[in-house]
Amino acid sequence: MSFIAKLKSMPSTLAGLTCLFLICGALCIMGALFPNRITRAELWSSWDGLIILITGIVMMMFSLSVLRRIRWIRYLWPTIFAVMLVHSLIVFPEEVIEQILALIVWFMISSWYFFRKKTVVHYFNQAVINKTSKAEGSSPQRSLSRL
Repeated sequence: MSFIAKLKSMPSTLAGLTCLFLICGALCIMGALFPNRITRAELWSSWDGLIILITGIVMMMFSLSVLRRIRWIRYLWPTIFAVMLVHSLIVFPEEVIEQILALIVWFMISSWYFFRKKTVVHYFNQAVINKTSKAEGSSPQRSLSRL
């Protein structure tokens, strides 16, 4: 299945997030490895280069895993916000309350979206149905009734 066909098969918001994370992940990796406004030594001596590189890798991993319908990847989304919180607490320690409240709000919204929104849950469950039907040699409708 092609990249465009995979994007068309997923809910529109999820497709947008996937494209955004693919682009931002690639830009983070390139920015960490080839900085243009500061020297590489300045970027990596303050640990920002490592955090940007890890963020880019996680974004790319998230996007590619969503395209492959890997179900456990939904747990990575709240993890991204936890990493961002830890980084922002290190950089801006005086704004702790606002950061914790923002993390809680984003965690609740993303948890609802990935685990409660019917179209997204169906998108990820469809991979399980397809794998089950291929393994048993039956139709996806029969496998649906078993779930």
